[in-house]
Amino acid sequence: MVPSRRVLPLLLAALAVLRGGPAVADGPPPAPPAAPPAAASWLDVLPAASRPTFAYLAHLGWRVVEDPAATAVRVVEGRPGYRATVDEARAAGDLVIVVPPGRSPATVAALAAVLGPAADGVGSRLAWQLRMKPAVEAATARLSAAAERGTYGFPSVLGITSPIFAFTPPEGLWVERPLGAYAPRGSPAAAIAAFATRSCLAECLVGQAVATLEIQRELLGDAAFDEVYPGDDAAVGRLDGYHRTPIGRALAEDGVGAWQALLLRAAEVGTADPGVLLARHGPAAFIGFTGFLHDQTGADRANENVVVVSCTEAASEALRTEGGFPLVASLTAEYLDLRKAERAPFMTAAKLAPVRARQRAIEAHPVLAGIRIYIHPHGVKTLGEIAAKHRNKNKSAVEFYPYVSARDDAYYQRYRASFERRFARGEAPR
Repeated sequence: MVPSRRVLPLLLAALAVLRGGPAVADGPPPAPPAAPPAAASWLDVLPAASRPTFAYLAHLGWRVVEDPAATAVRVVEGRPGYRATVDEARAAGDLVIVVPPGRSPATVAALAAVLGPAADGVGSRLAWQLRMKPAVEAATARLSAAAERGTYGFPSVLGITSPIFAFTPPEGLWVERPLGAYAPRGSPAAAIAAFATRSCLAECLVGQAVATLEIQRELLGDAAFDEVYPGDDAAVGRLDGYHRTPIGRALAEDGVGAWQALLLRAAEVGTADPGVLLARHGPAAFIGFTGFLHDQTGADRANENVVVVSCTEAASEALRTEGGFPLVASLTAEYLDLRKAERAPFMTAAKLAPVRARQRAIEAHPVLAGIRIYIHPHGVKTLGEIAAKHRNKNKSAVEFYPYVSARDDAYYQRYRASFERRFARGEAPR
């Protein structure tokens, strides 16, 4: 069943652009155009099986443009990863499907043929990242506030980080599975949301998984999240148990699947550092990206699992041109060496000045100052702020290890499938 325009108010404007006609608004109908349209809307002439994907592309910001000079259908992804919003991407000419004028059967068939590849391509994934952007901010802000209030705690023994795994989920909403995984009891959305509102305890690996699921809940809404992530699909917990859940397996099996880290085709992985490869797509490529920070001295035995909240264009460009994520290790190690140099014998003001200047330059480096990360229980901080915590606490530098896996693609594919199912049912996707 194809949903009517009244059933899909949130898609009207976007679909109207794809259809080549004006948006339908509430109230009296608009005056008829001076000349009738050459053919029916694109949505109406496409095969029924193609319409949910067509609507999904409209949802991401794609539009169909008729070009009198075009002789074939052509997909123009553009550079949405360098834009702040989908509207900005559209204004810049990104996310366009160019078609010849008219709606001949051959053109309709050619358009239908490119919809699936376009929805699975880099352009659509980056457009989804732009939709992810406010969801990442909102979800990590909620979880950060809960940790700051003290309701969402971190395991500790006598005031220090617990050396063993400990997890106390929100009471009554989770059930333990084998090997220490925990699955929601009842509504998965309610179980995930409770980490921000109820008393609970988790270390940062669970905190990272909770954050990624809370981001998807923010994107989908509660009802759709419950449909997309039933039972063990929304599980969290101890590493061995988590890796046996559907989403955990996607994280554990590096290199499995056509897409890694959302935007890297399997053949690309290993050709350069992941930071370099992702940065080629712009700062939006890093939204929601996961990894962990490691203390180079080993003083903190536990790794700090992180979710990237935002990345500036300057930070993305620095990763692209300066070697990727190993830059974090080299910058923080150099700063540590400068700290030692400050205390060298016979240090004078003249000798100290360039040392302090270089310290300030490292602190202001785009990668340390321009990448914000969420770590439970520290909340949202810049990489530089977390590096300073390690430097001051343990006199150590940190390394950044990215999770290059299929987990991001699993989230994307579930989101797309959910949208298309709801559209086909005549519901109004969020």
